[in-house]
Amino acid sequence: MVKCDFQQQLGQPLFQRLYVCLGAAKEGFKSGCRPIIGLDGCFLKSVYAGQLLTAVDIDANNETWVIAYAVVESECKESWIWFLELLVKDCQIVNQFGFTFISNKQKGLLPAFEQVAPNCYHRYCARHLFSNYRLLFKAKSLRDKFWEASYTTTVPHFTKAMEDLKNLSKDAYDWLTTPDKPPRHWSKSHFNTHLKCDMLLNNLCESFNATILECRDRPILSMFEYIRCKLMRRIQGRREKMLKWNKPICPRIFKKVEGNKAKASACVAMWSGGGKFQVAASGHARYIVDLDLRTCSCKAWDLQGWPCVHAIAAINYKGGVNVMDFVEDCYFTST
Repeated sequence: MVKCDFQQQLGQPLFQRLYVCLGAAKEGFKSGCRPIIGLDGCFLKSVYAGQLLTAVDIDANNETWVIAYAVVESECKESWIWFLELLVKDCQIVNQFGFTFISNKQKGLLPAFEQVAPNCYHRYCARHLFSNYRLLFKAKSLRDKFWEASYTTTVPHFTKAMEDLKNLSKDAYDWLTTPDKPPRHWSKSHFNTHLKCDMLLNNLCESFNATILECRDRPILSMFEYIRCKLMRRIQGRREKMLKWNKPICPRIFKKVEGNKAKASACVAMWSGGGKFQVAASGHARYIVDLDLRTCSCKAWDLQGWPCVHAIAAINYKGGVNVMDFVEDCYFTST
């Protein structure tokens, strides 16, 4: 999609923007990616200037999947609206309540969301939020409490971390609890669980931007051809890797589950009837696991989509079942 400015006094169109969403990327998103999209923009280094906007998702193996990208004159409300309208159409985002965007709150992006995708969830990159936070609050104890509140997966632990922060610094607490920073945007404890993705950082786009660093000084068409070829090689490389993989679960997720299986031996499960268990972990911690609902009170299973150590302890106690059967479908190689 090309956008030009037709100025009568010049007698010819003036190039403004160019948007690309490759067919393979679009179909891959629809069939094998989770409904969370990272958005970002980076400056181009050619004589034509401008900025590159990107939309990147995460696939069944927890690797980046580039959906769309565009060259625009600058990051602003108008350019983001234009980009989001095309993206929403290509991705067929009809039920906006089922989708989440993660971003660094780029210039003009929030008002663009309000206009184009008002019902989508929105996460803020915790690293970007922290970069602003630490400019005002430099003490290590305050920095640590920020990350504790961000990474904790349960509301009680989040509340405790925020109370500790308030006792350390009322100003830091007030800054982090303003109406424009509700915890559902930046703390795992308040994330919705249907995504099966607990991502706090906008690493999706940052990773992609790093891979195209060497082509950002090229003319637009040359840069886009470089990106197209790079994505084509990446898709084919992943296809070959998955054809050689002989497990039903994707490699990265399989490794995480195996890691949890090794740690589960330190937990003690007690059956409570049906699919419910009480699991004792290190110290005095107790967790409630429901195998039928695929939930654990630590919330890690709910957020990620593969069994946590407490769930695996319960599965081992039950016996006769495979831990991998409790992994969400979105992580299977068939995806």
